[in-house]
Amino acid sequence: AKRYTTRSRKNVIKMAFELLSPINLLCIGIAVFLMLKMYRYKHNLNWENSLRSKVKAYNPPQSHLWKNKKILCLVNPFGGSKHGPFIWKEIVEPMLKKSSIQCRHIVTGHSTHAREIARSEDLDGISAIMVISGDGMIHMVINGLADRIREKHPDPSQFEKNFKELFERVPLVLVPGGSSNGVHFSLGFTDPFVALKEFVEGQPQPIDLMQVDCYESQPNGPSIKRDTKWDIHAFCWGLPVDFDEMTEGPLRFTGPTIKNILGPVFSVISGKRFNGEISFLPQERPTEPVEDKIVTDTSSYKDTVKPKLAALEGKWKVIPREDMAILVGMNLAWAADSMFGAPASNSNGGALDFIIARGCTTLNLLNMLINLEKGTHVHLKYIEYIQAKELYLETTNKQTRVTTSGELAKLGSDQFVVRSHKGIARVVYSKHMNYVEVNKNKKQ
Repeated sequence: AKRYTTRSRKNVIKMAFELLSPINLLCIGIAVFLMLKMYRYKHNLNWENSLRSKVKAYNPPQSHLWKNKKILCLVNPFGGSKHGPFIWKEIVEPMLKKSSIQCRHIVTGHSTHAREIARSEDLDGISAIMVISGDGMIHMVINGLADRIREKHPDPSQFEKNFKELFERVPLVLVPGGSSNGVHFSLGFTDPFVALKEFVEGQPQPIDLMQVDCYESQPNGPSIKRDTKWDIHAFCWGLPVDFDEMTEGPLRFTGPTIKNILGPVFSVISGKRFNGEISFLPQERPTEPVEDKIVTDTSSYKDTVKPKLAALEGKWKVIPREDMAILVGMNLAWAADSMFGAPASNSNGGALDFIIARGCTTLNLLNMLINLEKGTHVHLKYIEYIQAKELYLETTNKQTRVTTSGELAKLGSDQFVVRSHKGIARVVYSKHMNYVEVNKNKKQ
Protein backbone atom coordinates (compact mmCIF):
# COMPACT_ATOMS: atom_id res chain seq x y z
CA ALA A 1 0.00 0.00 0.00
CA LYS A 2 2.86 2.35 0.88
CA ARG A 3 4.58 1.66 -2.44
CA TYR A 4 1.33 2.31 -4.33
CA THR A 5 0.79 5.62 -2.49
CA THR A 6 4.37 6.74 -3.20
CA ARG A 7 4.01 5.80 -6.89
CA SER A 8 0.69 7.69 -7.09
CA ARG A 9 2.23 10.82 -5.62
CA LYS A 10 5.11 10.64 -8.10
CA ASN A 11 2.62 10.31 -10.96
CA VAL A 12 0.64 13.32 -9.73
CA ILE A 13 3.80 15.41 -9.45
CA LYS A 14 4.90 14.28 -12.92
CA MET A 15 1.51 15.20 -14.39
CA ALA A 16 1.63 18.58 -12.68
CA PHE A 17 5.04 19.34 -14.21
CA GLU A 18 3.77 18.27 -17.63
CA LEU A 19 0.72 20.54 -17.30
CA LEU A 20 2.94 23.44 -16.27
CA SER A 21 5.32 23.01 -19.20
CA PRO A 22 5.97 26.19 -21.24
CA ILE A 23 3.96 24.90 -24.22
CA ASN A 24 0.91 24.06 -22.09
CA LEU A 25 1.09 27.39 -20.28
CA LEU A 26 1.28 29.18 -23.63
CA CYS A 27 -1.77 27.27 -24.89
CA ILE A 28 -3.71 28.08 -21.70
CA GLY A 29 -2.74 31.74 -22.02
CA ILE A 30 -3.87 31.89 -25.66
CA ALA A 31 -7.16 30.17 -24.77
CA VAL A 32 -7.86 32.62 -21.93
CA PHE A 33 -6.95 35.56 -24.17
CA LEU A 34 -9.33 34.36 -26.93
CA MET A 35 -12.12 33.79 -24.42
CA LEU A 36 -11.70 37.33 -23.10
CA LYS A 37 -11.69 38.71 -26.65
CA MET A 38 -14.91 36.84 -27.45
CA TYR A 39 -16.53 38.09 -24.24
CA ARG A 40 -15.52 41.67 -24.98
CA TYR A 41 -16.78 41.38 -28.57
CA LYS A 42 -20.18 40.12 -27.43
CA HIS A 43 -20.38 42.70 -24.65
CA ASN A 44 -19.47 45.54 -27.04
CA LEU A 45 -22.01 44.33 -29.62
CA ASN A 46 -24.82 44.34 -27.03
CA TRP A 47 -23.68 47.76 -25.78
CA GLU A 48 -23.66 49.23 -29.28
CA ASN A 49 -27.09 47.82 -30.16
CA SER A 50 -28.54 49.16 -26.90
CA LEU A 51 -27.23 52.66 -27.64
CA ARG A 52 -28.57 52.58 -31.20
CA SER A 53 -32.01 51.68 -29.87
CA LYS A 54 -31.95 54.57 -27.38
CA VAL A 55 -30.91 57.06 -30.06
CA LYS A 56 -33.62 55.85 -32.44
CA ALA A 57 -36.31 56.23 -29.77
CA TYR A 58 -35.15 59.65 -28.57
CA ASN A 59 -37.33 62.70 -29.24
CA PRO A 60 -35.61 65.98 -28.32
CA PRO A 61 -37.61 68.87 -26.85
CA GLN A 62 -39.01 71.33 -29.36
CA SER A 63 -37.20 74.20 -27.70
CA HIS A 64 -33.81 74.01 -25.99
CA LEU A 65 -30.75 76.18 -25.34
CA TRP A 66 -28.58 74.70 -28.10
CA LYS A 67 -31.07 74.70 -30.98
CA ASN A 68 -29.54 76.06 -34.21
CA LYS A 69 -26.22 76.69 -32.48
CA LYS A 70 -22.83 75.35 -33.54
CA ILE A 71 -20.42 73.28 -31.44
CA LEU A 72 -16.90 71.93 -31.90
CA CYS A 73 -16.54 68.18 -31.29
CA LEU A 74 -13.19 66.48 -30.57
CA VAL A 75 -13.11 62.70 -31.02
CA ASN A 76 -10.38 60.51 -29.52
CA PRO A 77 -10.13 57.36 -31.68
CA PHE A 78 -7.60 55.71 -29.32
CA GLY A 79 -9.23 56.09 -25.88
CA GLY A 80 -10.42 53.06 -23.89
CA SER A 81 -11.80 50.37 -26.19
CA LYS A 82 -11.44 52.74 -29.19
CA HIS A 83 -15.18 53.43 -29.33
CA GLY A 84 -14.69 57.13 -30.16
CA PRO A 85 -15.51 56.93 -33.91
CA PHE A 86 -18.54 54.70 -33.22
CA ILE A 87 -19.85 57.09 -30.57
CA TRP A 88 -19.50 60.01 -32.96
CA LYS A 89 -21.09 58.30 -35.98
CA GLU A 90 -23.85 56.31 -34.29
CA ILE A 91 -24.72 58.39 -31.21
CA VAL A 92 -23.55 61.98 -31.36
CA GLU A 93 -24.10 62.88 -35.01
CA PRO A 94 -27.69 61.53 -35.27
CA MET A 95 -28.72 63.05 -31.92
CA LEU A 96 -27.31 66.44 -32.88
CA LYS A 97 -29.18 66.31 -36.21
CA LYS A 98 -32.41 65.39 -34.41
CA SER A 99 -31.88 68.31 -32.05
CA SER A 100 -31.04 70.85 -34.80
CA ILE A 101 -27.51 71.43 -33.49
CA GLN A 102 -24.71 72.15 -35.97
CA CYS A 103 -21.33 70.54 -35.37
CA ARG A 104 -17.80 70.60 -36.72
CA HIS A 105 -15.88 67.53 -35.58
CA ILE A 106 -12.15 66.78 -35.49
CA VAL A 107 -10.62 63.34 -34.91
CA THR A 108 -7.44 63.74 -32.87
CA GLY A 109 -4.26 62.20 -34.23
CA HIS A 110 -1.85 62.14 -31.29
CA SER A 111 -1.71 62.59 -27.51
CA THR A 112 -1.35 66.40 -27.44
CA HIS A 113 -3.53 67.14 -30.48
CA ALA A 114 -6.55 68.12 -28.38
CA ARG A 115 -4.44 70.63 -26.44
CA GLU A 116 -3.17 72.16 -29.67
CA ILE A 117 -6.72 72.47 -31.04
CA ALA A 118 -8.04 74.07 -27.84
CA ARG A 119 -5.15 76.54 -27.87
CA SER A 120 -5.32 77.68 -31.49
CA GLU A 121 -8.65 76.69 -33.12
CA ASP A 122 -10.94 79.53 -34.16
CA LEU A 123 -13.83 79.52 -31.67
CA ASP A 124 -15.84 82.36 -33.21
CA GLY A 125 -19.43 81.19 -33.54
CA ILE A 126 -18.78 78.10 -31.39
CA SER A 127 -21.18 77.73 -28.45
CA ALA A 128 -19.59 74.69 -26.77
CA ILE A 129 -16.70 72.24 -27.05
CA MET A 130 -17.68 68.57 -26.95
CA VAL A 131 -15.02 66.03 -25.95
CA ILE A 132 -15.59 62.35 -26.80
CA SER A 133 -12.89 60.64 -24.80
CA GLY A 134 -11.75 59.70 -21.30
CA ASP A 135 -10.39 61.83 -18.47
CA GLY A 136 -6.99 62.41 -20.09
CA MET A 137 -8.22 64.32 -23.15
CA ILE A 138 -10.47 66.53 -20.99
CA HIS A 139 -7.30 67.48 -19.14
CA MET A 140 -5.60 68.29 -22.45
CA VAL A 141 -8.49 70.50 -23.62
CA ILE A 142 -8.58 72.45 -20.35
CA ASN A 143 -4.83 73.08 -20.49
CA GLY A 144 -5.09 74.06 -24.16
CA LEU A 145 -7.70 76.68 -23.22
CA ALA A 146 -5.36 77.88 -20.44
CA ASP A 147 -2.56 78.23 -23.04
CA ARG A 148 -4.97 80.23 -25.19
CA ILE A 149 -5.62 82.72 -22.37
CA ARG A 150 -1.90 83.10 -21.58
CA GLU A 151 -1.11 83.86 -25.23
CA LYS A 152 -3.95 86.34 -25.79
CA HIS A 153 -3.91 87.95 -22.33
CA PRO A 154 -0.36 87.88 -20.91
CA ASP A 155 -1.27 89.72 -17.67
CA PRO A 156 -1.19 86.95 -14.99
CA SER A 157 -3.30 89.01 -12.57
CA GLN A 158 -6.23 88.79 -15.02
CA PHE A 159 -5.77 85.11 -15.91
CA GLU A 160 -8.49 83.63 -13.68
CA LYS A 161 -11.04 86.27 -14.75
CA ASN A 162 -10.30 85.69 -18.47
CA PHE A 163 -10.29 81.90 -18.02
CA LYS A 164 -13.71 82.00 -16.40
CA GLU A 165 -15.11 84.26 -19.13
CA LEU A 166 -13.86 81.84 -21.81
CA PHE A 167 -15.68 78.92 -20.14
CA GLU A 168 -18.85 81.02 -19.85
CA ARG A 169 -18.68 81.68 -23.59
CA VAL A 170 -17.61 78.16 -24.60
CA PRO A 171 -18.59 75.54 -21.96
CA LEU A 172 -17.51 71.89 -22.13
CA VAL A 173 -19.71 68.96 -23.11
CA LEU A 174 -18.25 65.64 -21.92
CA VAL A 175 -19.10 62.32 -23.57
CA PRO A 176 -17.56 59.13 -22.09
CA GLY A 177 -15.23 57.35 -24.50
CA GLY A 178 -12.23 56.32 -22.42
CA SER A 179 -11.07 53.60 -20.05
CA SER A 180 -12.04 54.92 -16.63
CA ASN A 181 -14.41 57.84 -17.33
CA GLY A 182 -14.18 59.08 -13.75
CA VAL A 183 -15.19 62.64 -14.69
CA HIS A 184 -18.23 61.43 -16.60
CA PHE A 185 -19.36 59.01 -13.90
CA SER A 186 -19.02 61.79 -11.31
CA LEU A 187 -21.44 63.89 -13.37
CA GLY A 188 -23.94 61.06 -13.90
CA PHE A 189 -22.94 60.26 -17.50
CA THR A 190 -23.12 56.46 -17.36
CA ASP A 191 -23.05 56.09 -21.16
CA PRO A 192 -22.75 58.31 -24.27
CA PHE A 193 -26.51 58.49 -24.79
CA VAL A 194 -27.09 59.85 -21.27
CA ALA A 195 -24.32 62.42 -21.82
CA LEU A 196 -25.89 63.62 -25.11
CA LYS A 197 -29.38 63.75 -23.60
CA GLU A 198 -28.04 65.81 -20.67
CA PHE A 199 -26.38 68.17 -23.14
CA VAL A 200 -29.41 68.70 -25.36
CA GLU A 201 -31.76 69.21 -22.42
CA GLY A 202 -29.30 70.85 -20.02
CA GLN A 203 -27.49 74.06 -19.28
CA PRO A 204 -23.89 74.92 -18.32
CA GLN A 205 -23.17 74.55 -14.60
CA PRO A 206 -20.23 76.01 -12.67
CA ILE A 207 -17.58 73.51 -11.61
CA ASP A 208 -14.31 73.88 -9.71
CA LEU A 209 -10.89 73.48 -11.30
CA MET A 210 -7.64 72.59 -9.55
CA GLN A 211 -4.35 74.31 -10.27
CA VAL A 212 -1.15 72.30 -9.76
CA ASP A 213 2.11 74.28 -9.67
CA CYS A 214 5.35 72.27 -9.77
CA TYR A 215 8.55 73.82 -8.37
CA GLU A 216 12.19 72.84 -8.10
CA SER A 217 13.81 73.91 -4.82
CA GLN A 218 17.14 75.77 -4.97
CA PRO A 219 19.81 75.55 -2.26
CA ASN A 220 20.67 79.25 -2.35
CA GLY A 221 17.62 81.02 -3.68
CA PRO A 222 13.89 80.92 -4.43
CA SER A 223 12.30 77.86 -6.00
CA ILE A 224 11.90 77.75 -9.78
CA LYS A 225 8.49 76.96 -11.28
CA ARG A 226 8.80 74.06 -13.72
CA ASP A 227 5.20 73.41 -14.75
CA THR A 228 1.57 74.42 -14.16
CA LYS A 229 -1.35 72.08 -14.75
CA TRP A 230 -5.08 72.77 -14.67
CA ASP A 231 -7.41 69.88 -14.09
CA ILE A 232 -11.03 69.01 -13.41
CA HIS A 233 -10.48 65.58 -11.91
CA ALA A 234 -7.55 64.26 -9.84
CA PHE A 235 -3.98 64.94 -8.65
CA CYS A 236 -1.91 61.87 -7.70
CA TRP A 237 1.38 61.17 -5.95
CA GLY A 238 2.77 57.81 -4.84
CA LEU A 239 1.30 54.46 -5.80
CA PRO A 240 -1.56 55.92 -7.91
CA VAL A 241 1.07 57.31 -10.31
CA ASP A 242 2.42 53.78 -10.80
CA PHE A 243 -1.16 52.64 -11.38
CA ASP A 244 -1.74 55.33 -14.03
CA GLU A 245 1.47 54.45 -15.86
CA MET A 246 0.74 50.73 -15.72
CA THR A 247 -2.82 51.01 -17.06
CA GLU A 248 -1.77 53.28 -19.91
CA GLY A 249 1.32 51.17 -20.65
CA PRO A 250 1.78 47.39 -20.29
CA LEU A 251 -1.82 46.70 -19.22
CA ARG A 252 -3.56 48.84 -21.83
CA PHE A 253 -4.17 45.90 -24.20
CA THR A 254 -6.15 43.99 -21.53
CA GLY A 255 -9.15 46.32 -21.79
CA PRO A 256 -10.71 48.81 -19.34
CA THR A 257 -12.15 46.34 -16.82
CA ILE A 258 -9.12 44.10 -16.36
CA LYS A 259 -6.51 46.86 -16.34
CA ASN A 260 -8.45 48.85 -13.73
CA ILE A 261 -8.34 45.76 -11.49
CA LEU A 262 -4.78 44.56 -12.12
CA GLY A 263 -3.18 48.04 -12.18
CA PRO A 264 -4.00 48.97 -8.56
CA VAL A 265 -3.23 45.46 -7.29
CA PHE A 266 0.21 45.31 -8.96
CA SER A 267 0.99 48.82 -7.68
CA VAL A 268 0.03 47.97 -4.10
CA ILE A 269 1.91 44.66 -3.89
CA SER A 270 5.10 46.40 -5.07
CA GLY A 271 5.39 47.65 -1.48
CA LYS A 272 6.84 51.01 -2.57
CA ARG A 273 6.64 54.03 -0.25
CA PHE A 274 7.33 57.73 -0.92
CA ASN A 275 8.86 60.24 1.46
CA GLY A 276 7.28 63.67 1.81
CA GLU A 277 5.78 66.36 4.03
CA ILE A 278 2.27 67.71 3.52
CA SER A 279 0.86 71.07 4.64
CA PHE A 280 -2.73 72.03 3.96
CA LEU A 281 -5.33 74.72 4.53
CA PRO A 282 -8.49 72.93 5.71
CA GLN A 283 -11.97 73.73 4.47
CA GLU A 284 -13.77 75.42 7.37
CA ARG A 285 -16.98 73.43 6.98
CA PRO A 286 -16.43 70.02 5.43
CA THR A 287 -18.97 69.00 2.82
CA GLU A 288 -20.52 65.77 4.07
CA PRO A 289 -23.88 64.27 5.03
CA VAL A 290 -24.49 64.92 8.74
CA GLU A 291 -25.72 61.35 9.31
CA ASP A 292 -22.38 59.83 8.33
CA LYS A 293 -19.18 61.59 9.42
CA ILE A 294 -16.67 60.59 6.78
CA VAL A 295 -14.30 63.58 6.59
CA THR A 296 -11.32 63.44 8.99
CA ASP A 297 -11.39 65.99 11.83
CA THR A 298 -8.30 68.16 11.28
CA SER A 299 -8.36 69.92 14.65
CA SER A 300 -5.84 67.42 16.05
CA TYR A 301 -3.24 68.12 13.34
CA LYS A 302 -0.33 70.39 14.27
CA ASP A 303 -0.50 74.04 13.21
CA THR A 304 2.17 75.37 10.86
CA VAL A 305 3.06 78.56 9.02
CA LYS A 306 1.83 79.10 5.49
CA PRO A 307 4.36 77.68 2.99
CA LYS A 308 6.15 80.39 0.99
CA LEU A 309 4.87 79.00 -2.31
CA ALA A 310 1.22 78.79 -1.19
CA ALA A 311 -1.26 81.50 -2.19
CA LEU A 312 -3.98 81.41 0.47
CA GLU A 313 -3.78 82.77 4.01
CA GLY A 314 -5.33 80.90 6.91
CA LYS A 315 -4.73 78.37 9.67
CA TRP A 316 -2.47 75.84 7.98
CA LYS A 317 -1.94 72.29 9.27
CA VAL A 318 0.96 69.89 8.73
CA ILE A 319 1.57 66.15 8.33
CA PRO A 320 5.28 65.73 9.26
CA ARG A 321 7.72 64.17 6.80
CA GLU A 322 7.41 60.38 6.60
CA ASP A 323 7.05 57.50 4.15
CA MET A 324 3.59 57.48 2.56
CA ALA A 325 1.82 55.21 0.11
CA ILE A 326 -0.93 57.35 -1.40
CA LEU A 327 -1.85 61.00 -1.84
CA VAL A 328 -4.79 61.68 -4.14
CA GLY A 329 -6.51 65.05 -4.51
CA MET A 330 -10.01 64.74 -5.97
CA ASN A 331 -12.01 67.56 -7.54
CA LEU A 332 -14.90 65.17 -8.27
CA ALA A 333 -16.29 62.14 -6.46
CA TRP A 334 -15.33 59.22 -8.74
CA ALA A 335 -11.73 58.36 -9.63
CA ALA A 336 -13.09 55.85 -12.18
CA ASP A 337 -16.46 54.24 -12.87
CA SER A 338 -15.63 51.61 -10.23
CA MET A 339 -13.72 53.81 -7.75
CA PHE A 340 -15.82 56.03 -5.46
CA GLY A 341 -12.75 57.89 -4.26
CA ALA A 342 -14.17 61.05 -2.66
CA PRO A 343 -17.73 60.41 -1.43
CA ALA A 344 -18.12 63.84 0.21
CA SER A 345 -16.91 65.79 -2.81
CA ASN A 346 -18.72 68.92 -3.96
CA SER A 347 -18.17 69.87 -7.61
CA ASN A 348 -18.62 73.58 -6.84
CA GLY A 349 -17.55 73.80 -3.20
CA GLY A 350 -14.20 75.56 -3.52
CA ALA A 351 -12.24 72.72 -1.88
CA LEU A 352 -10.45 69.53 -2.90
CA ASP A 353 -10.84 66.12 -1.26
CA PHE A 354 -7.50 64.53 -0.36
CA ILE A 355 -7.14 60.81 0.42
CA ILE A 356 -3.91 59.99 2.29
CA ALA A 357 -2.60 56.52 3.21
CA ARG A 358 0.43 56.33 5.52
CA GLY A 359 1.71 53.91 8.12
CA CYS A 360 -0.18 51.03 6.53
CA THR A 361 0.73 47.57 5.28
CA THR A 362 0.24 46.02 1.86
CA LEU A 363 -2.74 44.06 3.24
CA ASN A 364 -4.23 47.33 4.51
CA LEU A 365 -3.96 48.84 1.02
CA LEU A 366 -5.49 45.77 -0.64
CA ASN A 367 -8.40 46.08 1.81
CA MET A 368 -8.70 49.73 0.81
CA LEU A 369 -9.00 48.71 -2.86
CA ILE A 370 -11.84 46.33 -1.99
CA ASN A 371 -13.68 49.14 -0.18
CA LEU A 372 -12.97 51.74 -2.86
CA GLU A 373 -15.82 50.69 -5.16
CA LYS A 374 -18.49 51.68 -2.59
CA GLY A 375 -16.60 54.57 -1.00
CA THR A 376 -16.34 52.78 2.37
CA HIS A 377 -12.52 53.09 2.35
CA VAL A 378 -12.95 56.46 4.09
CA HIS A 379 -14.03 54.61 7.26
CA LEU A 380 -10.76 52.68 7.50
CA LYS A 381 -8.58 53.86 10.41
CA TYR A 382 -5.43 54.10 8.30
CA ILE A 383 -7.06 56.34 5.66
CA GLU A 384 -7.19 60.12 6.17
CA TYR A 385 -9.84 61.98 4.21
CA ILE A 386 -9.25 65.73 4.26
CA GLN A 387 -11.04 68.59 2.54
CA ALA A 388 -8.69 71.50 1.85
CA LYS A 389 -8.64 74.69 -0.19
CA GLU A 390 -4.93 74.36 -0.85
CA LEU A 391 -2.22 71.74 -0.23
CA TYR A 392 1.57 71.91 -0.31
CA LEU A 393 3.66 68.77 -0.89
CA GLU A 394 7.44 68.70 -0.45
CA THR A 395 9.37 65.55 -1.37
CA THR A 396 13.03 64.51 -1.15
CA ASN A 397 13.38 63.68 -4.84
CA LYS A 398 13.67 66.24 -7.64
CA GLN A 399 12.47 63.60 -10.09
CA THR A 400 9.19 63.17 -8.22
CA ARG A 401 6.40 61.92 -10.47
CA VAL A 402 2.90 63.36 -10.11
CA THR A 403 -0.08 63.07 -12.44
CA THR A 404 -3.23 65.03 -13.15
CA SER A 405 -6.00 62.94 -14.70
CA GLY A 406 -3.36 60.31 -15.45
CA GLU A 407 -1.13 62.75 -17.37
CA LEU A 408 2.43 62.94 -16.03
CA ALA A 409 3.74 66.39 -15.10
CA LYS A 410 7.22 67.46 -16.20
CA LEU A 411 10.00 65.88 -14.15
CA GLY A 412 12.45 67.99 -12.18
CA SER A 413 10.22 69.18 -9.32
CA ASP A 414 10.16 68.42 -5.61
CA GLN A 415 7.60 70.98 -4.39
CA PHE A 416 3.96 71.02 -5.44
CA VAL A 417 1.09 73.40 -4.69
CA VAL A 418 -2.44 72.15 -5.38
CA ARG A 419 -5.22 74.75 -5.14
CA SER A 420 -8.96 74.78 -5.80
CA HIS A 421 -10.57 77.53 -7.88
CA LYS A 422 -14.28 77.69 -7.13
CA GLY A 423 -16.69 77.57 -10.09
CA ILE A 424 -14.15 78.73 -12.68
CA ALA A 425 -15.19 76.23 -15.39
CA ARG A 426 -18.56 75.53 -17.04
CA VAL A 427 -19.73 72.02 -17.93
CA VAL A 428 -23.16 70.92 -19.13
CA TYR A 429 -24.48 68.47 -16.49
CA SER A 430 -27.35 68.16 -14.02
CA LYS A 431 -25.97 66.48 -10.86
CA HIS A 432 -22.74 65.49 -9.17
CA MET A 433 -22.77 61.81 -8.16
CA ASN A 434 -21.36 62.14 -4.64
CA TYR A 435 -22.42 60.38 -1.41
CA VAL A 436 -25.78 62.18 -1.27
CA GLU A 437 -26.72 61.49 -4.91
CA VAL A 438 -25.59 57.84 -4.81
CA ASN A 439 -27.56 57.08 -1.65
CA LYS A 440 -30.58 58.99 -2.93
CA ASN A 441 -30.55 56.79 -6.05
CA LYS A 442 -30.32 53.64 -3.90
CA LYS A 443 -33.35 54.68 -1.87
CA GLN A 444 -35.33 55.30 -5.06
